[in-house]
Amino acid sequence: MPFVERKSAGGGTFFKWDTIGKEFRGQYVRLGEGRYKDKPTYHAVMIQDGTGAEMKVTTPTVLARRLRDEFQPGARLHIVYTDNLPAQAGQTAAKNFWIAEWVNDGAPAGVTLPTQQPPVPAPPQPIPPLPVPLPVPAPFVPPPANETEYDRLKRMLAEKVGETNMPLMVKMLESYPSETQRIEAIKVTLRTNYGVQV
Repeated sequence: MPFVERKSAGGGTFFKWDTIGKEFRGQYVRLGEGRYKDKPTYHAVMIQDGTGAEMKVTTPTVLARRLRDEFQPGARLHIVYTDNLPAQAGQTAAKNFWIAEWVNDGAPAGVTLPTQQPPVPAPPQPIPPLPVPLPVPAPFVPPPANETEYDRLKRMLAEKVGETNMPLMVKMLESYPSETQRIEAIKVTLRTNYGVQV
């Protein structure tokens, strides 16, 4: 989804998280602070993939904390606004994000795309779990008799995340170049986020 440039009162160009499913890819430079109506605000300074433009990406508290605690400046990141976390009484719901570090064009960290020459095997890297959307129980559908392992695991994931969130999960799964890596991502997600041993 292409970004929308917004001019702020302070004159900067910002990337805003205004719709669920919106995504941004770029190199993380640093966290910045500002003020809006006498309240502190946070933004990530990033170099956008494809354009090389320096952008200020608005960072709600959840995103700012994850960037500060989990990623180093210079990391290439793919960030997706997945859903809203449950709100505390009297407060607005917090935005939830899926973040993956990218090491080369088109592949998350730990995944190597095919090259002209066979790559030297690297030690296996753990595949991060997919984000945990708000659960919406899916109706029970008996599995088909000729179901593949990938289809079986995808069905199990759909039962946990619900019909509403499954299209976004499928989009994230398709970022992995092989079915084996998609299967592993589902297994890690079910094990880590839902305690399901597969």
